[in-house]
Amino acid sequence: MSVADPRQRLLFAQTTLLGLFLGFLVVPASSVFLGEFGADQLPWTYIAVAVGAIVGTPALARGVRRRTLADIGVPLWSTIGAVVAASWVGLEWFDARWVSAPLFMLFPMGILIGFFFVGGQAGRVFDLREMKEHFPRIVLGFPVGFLVAGAVGDALIGLLGGVARLLPLAAVSSVALAALIGVAARRFPAELGTPPQPTGAGDSGTGTAPVPMRRLLANRYVALLLGYQMLSQLGTQLVDFLMFERAAARFDTEDALGRFIARYTVGLNLLDLVFLLLVAGVLITRFGMRIGLTANPFVVTALMVGAVASAVATGIDGTAAFVFVLAARAFDIAFTDGATRTALNTAYQAVPPGERLAAQATIEGFGVPVALGLTGVILLVLQQGLGVGAWGVAMLTVGVCAMWTTAGVLVFGSYRRALRDGLADRVLSPVTLDLDDPTTVGEIDRMLESDDERRVWSALAAFGSMPDSVGRLARLTTSPSRRVATTALDQLLATDSEAARVAAAALVDRADPVVRLAAAGVLARHDHAGVHLAAIGDALDDIDPEIRGAARRAAATSGDDRLVGRLAGAACAGPDPASAIAALSAAGDAVLPHAVAALQGDDARAAVRLVRVVAPTADAALALAPFIDHHDRDVAIAVRWAIARSGGTAALAGRIDELVTDDASHAARTLAAIGVLPDDDRYAILHRSLADELDVAARAALATLALAADADLAVDASRAIRSGNEHRIAHALESVEVRLGGRRSRLCLPVVDVRKPPAVRLAALRAGVDVPDLDLDAALDDLITDPARCWRRPWLAACATATRDAATTNG
Repeated sequence: MSVADPRQRLLFAQTTLLGLFLGFLVVPASSVFLGEFGADQLPWTYIAVAVGAIVGTPALARGVRRRTLADIGVPLWSTIGAVVAASWVGLEWFDARWVSAPLFMLFPMGILIGFFFVGGQAGRVFDLREMKEHFPRIVLGFPVGFLVAGAVGDALIGLLGGVARLLPLAAVSSVALAALIGVAARRFPAELGTPPQPTGAGDSGTGTAPVPMRRLLANRYVALLLGYQMLSQLGTQLVDFLMFERAAARFDTEDALGRFIARYTVGLNLLDLVFLLLVAGVLITRFGMRIGLTANPFVVTALMVGAVASAVATGIDGTAAFVFVLAARAFDIAFTDGATRTALNTAYQAVPPGERLAAQATIEGFGVPVALGLTGVILLVLQQGLGVGAWGVAMLTVGVCAMWTTAGVLVFGSYRRALRDGLADRVLSPVTLDLDDPTTVGEIDRMLESDDERRVWSALAAFGSMPDSVGRLARLTTSPSRRVATTALDQLLATDSEAARVAAAALVDRADPVVRLAAAGVLARHDHAGVHLAAIGDALDDIDPEIRGAARRAAATSGDDRLVGRLAGAACAGPDPASAIAALSAAGDAVLPHAVAALQGDDARAAVRLVRVVAPTADAALALAPFIDHHDRDVAIAVRWAIARSGGTAALAGRIDELVTDDASHAARTLAAIGVLPDDDRYAILHRSLADELDVAARAALATLALAADADLAVDASRAIRSGNEHRIAHALESVEVRLGGRRSRLCLPVVDVRKPPAVRLAALRAGVDVPDLDLDAALDDLITDPARCWRRPWLAACATATRDAATTNG
């Protein structure tokens, strides 16, 4: 997404207006309130905000289920502007100084409501990866607006004749924000112009079904997000209170306090801007969600430890303690805008879509206000109940921020699991049958006794470890149905080999040749009787495909090396290799020596076919490990997948980085060659060949991911990327980044991210691997001579040679 993206521009403008509104609001509201009521009354405002938010949350939750964000946001922010304007009239003409209390309470509410609407819109128009990468640029508008408000406010206090006369500017900013929310809905009607789609029954078919809080919090991930946000709000509010309390103790008049707050706002937002421009993007994109969730609380904890230490050394009223508190609030704001907001808005994307907005509304509209109210209660107990002053509040803040840091670590761990669960795309969810349930057993019995062959076969597939499964299977081997009899015999062999031998002995004289061959395979496995092996061998080349297929399955079951060898040969050449490959999957470890022999030979296709059916065992992983960087990349990919499925990747841990680098170098060299090829019909074949090569690099990177992380993640990521669905791809890439982390993810993602233009992918890879600068002639020479052993494909060299010859001939 470019800087000129209208989605980003509109949301940036909204956060700018939000910053202007809050900046023009907080200076007069806090100055008048602290001058009139004093800092010791601040906790009551926190409690009042909490009560108001908790009461209003159900209405907000109902609203986001039934209406668009614009339907709610436009009238809400227009009403807020009107309330601020009316408060200014009360102060200006009626000296109603009590209105400073609701105005001061509107400040934290404005932050919550504002970022709820901005985050909600961003979640609809951006996918997960775009949110993570670009949300810091959107948030950049917030400190810009706040900075302008602080600078202008400082100048206007004297010019306008009082701090309260900044309020009309806040009212205008609020109304302008309402207008922009409406503009965004009209500009992007598909994403923002309709209510969320229904995800279940209920709610009269309008909007999404209500999600009870009990159900939301049953999701451990949502519960952790709630805890994190509550601790975040509690820590932030304690730091905020200390800043206002200490400032009120140091400045005597409203205007002096107002000027300090305005100037501090300018400095704070300058720091915020620098952080957002220079640090935030790198922090999240380079170091990931772990830093986004933990950096803020860690830094605030460290600064508050400094404040406590300074208070011990020079007293809580000392300048050093005050500076540490100011720094803690400034860095809290900077990290909140530059890291935490982005991390949290990204984290919400891992909540199931049907619960996402409800979870966000509950956490931000209920959990955060509860934490705010809890802050007020704690402060009242400490100050008015126990007589504990700023010193005790500072100590409490250190403890809360330490818990906040721990919560960040836990949320990140749960985020990884939520991503993984959300990425898995199963056609059928796995179901465990309760075989102790008489109803379940009775239904399976009825299916087994059915005259419908399909019902019997389905029951066999769900057979598991039912009571008397051996006897049931033995009886089913006598079924007149070829399919049922052979399937029952296969399962009996896996359950009780001796019972399978007895059953097979009774079947070896059956008239049906397919059943007879299945029985011969079982008997040959037990006693290696020559007559059974000969019968199987004679049928391996039968012209009848059903008999040939049955013989191949029997050869695999027999475990005889000579028959398995013939089967391996049939899988590589000859008629119907597919049935031979399918049969080999039942041969177990017997396939491995033939696969290794093929890997040592020159037939890459044969090697790939045999490696794919090798049994996933530790012995297989050990035998295949020397071939993970096979000179034929397709073979290397098959080997990596086979080892990943075996679970024997620990021995390869030291080679993962080497493989990741090789995959990235291969992709980067391919992208560099693509970048210099003219868009000309003479180069069309080479363009297609290099596109295929880029696909090979991506498949190799996913196979390496299977080794470095787990095979299921790599499979699901591959499916998501092939789907072409933008949101699924973004989800997959985020899962890969979170799982790999660090340098590995920075090299892997540009290889597999098919959405990005080649130039963007190449630029990302150049930061991690060496890529030669190529012109057209150098690229063609590189493809033909392959001095770095990157290409390894005669076909690619032939295409490059033919292309160069054609271009030379045609001038």
